[in-house]
Amino acid sequence: ALVRALRTAGVAEDTVLLFAGDNGPHHEKGVTPELFGSSGPFRGVKRQLYEGGIRVPMIAWSPRLTPRVERTPVAFWDVLPTLAELAGTGAPPGLDGRSFAGALSGRAVPAHEELIWNRPRKMQAIRRGRWKAIRFAPHIAGAGPYGRVELYDLRTDQGERFDLAAREPERVADLMSRLDAQITPGRELVLR
Repeated sequence: ALVRALRTAGVAEDTVLLFAGDNGPHHEKGVTPELFGSSGPFRGVKRQLYEGGIRVPMIAWSPRLTPRVERTPVAFWDVLPTLAELAGTGAPPGLDGRSFAGALSGRAVPAHEELIWNRPRKMQAIRRGRWKAIRFAPHIAGAGPYGRVELYDLRTDQGERFDLAAREPERVADLMSRLDAQITPGRELVLR
């Protein structure tokens, strides 16, 4: 009905619709995640930093677009720069996001060097290329000054079933160093 209305109004050719899913089923107040939909092949639910709690589908529609699937991760903070570019206005300075407008016309999406998620005083995650580390706060997971760290290779294990942290200590140290560079000193698990 929406597309039909855009066509009837004569503005469909100048329109891009973005549809995005919500970030995972929830499990509060005794409700099972299956009641509100599943996380598909991904582990985790809303308010967790596993892929099932943070990865969402996005669909873009415009009569000018060629249908395709893009697998390069983008973040919600990329939407504003994308819409600004599509509107021809340019994004405001100082935004963290980057436009993925080129992907809508078939060009490559510039990949983020790293993506960071934060649940203050609970957990943080960093994704760099195929690797993703999740760090749990000590009061949740124990084990060291920053709690437990899990490491996943999302290229071979999108379901985050195989924690590789013990086998890849140097990679964990590198990712934690990069994550720590974003931490405000003196504030437990709070990003700058």
